[in-house]
Amino acid sequence: MDKTLFGALLGHYATRKPKRFLQLDVFGNETFASGTDELMAGSEVRVLIPQTTDARVAARQLKMFAKMLKREPDLMRFARNRNDGSQRPTDFEDDDIQF
Repeated sequence: MDKTLFGALLGHYATRKPKRFLQLDVFGNETFASGTDELMAGSEVRVLIPQTTDARVAARQLKMFAKMLKREPDLMRFARNRNDGSQRPTDFEDDDIQF
């Protein structure tokens, strides 16, 4: 790890106020929603995909997230409330969103 970069990032993020976000995760074929506090700035929607992820896998999982939010818009409550626990949303196997 580049300790100079690490120190610079820590100093930079130390000046920011944490923001609440909806966090969506896929583990295998299961989707999960929870809330998280982050120090990142950005647009209204930000997607972070590790460089080692296959683009087809990322596209499939992004489609799963789109289905989650379309069917359960109340998931945004995780971005508002700290007291909500993580939940496994309803099953999103059908193909109702076309890409």
